[in-house]
Amino acid sequence: MPGRDWIVGHFSKFSSRIAVVSGHRTHTYDELSKAIENDLHFIEAQNIEPGEVVAIRSDYTFDAIALFFALSRNK
Repeated sequence: MPGRDWIVGHFSKFSSRIAVVSGHRTHTYDELSKAIENDLHFIEAQNIEPGEVVAIRSDYTFDAIALFFALSRNK
């Protein structure tokens, strides 16, 4: 989905700004970008193929947001 790639690609412009507030913790766009990359490596290690159906069971946490973006980039 090109829209999400465009969004993630622009995170670097705001690297030090707050992207997510999760509980009492804030996370910057740089932290989110790194978490997305880490999740992409995890997805590859688990052999999750592009187009494969997956489910995320989570609250709206920083980790779940990063995983969502990583899965959307797994194409």
